Amino acid sequence: VRTLLIDASEFAPQLHLRFRLPMHPGLAERLRGEATTAACVHATVFGRLDVLPLGYGGLPRDAEGAEAFRATLEASRTEYDLTL
Repeated sequence: VRTLLIDASEFAPQLHLRFRLPMHPGLAERLRGEATTAACVHATVFGRLDVLPLGYGGLPRDAEGAEAFRATLEASRTEYDLTL
């Protein structure tokens, strides 16, 4: 089962630390249109588990950010069996 973990916790982002991955590029950069999803998803040492860390600069809180998040989740369905 291919799994994508998304860290959307602005108050305590931890996934990048737990998996020893860079924090960016990540979800924030993806939602602002500064990076592609492929550039923001980081592979882990567990072959079928990838992480989309929070990134830098805060998550956008506007309609465009919400639409970008929806599109990111929708796109993950073609690549992953499970998105958390």
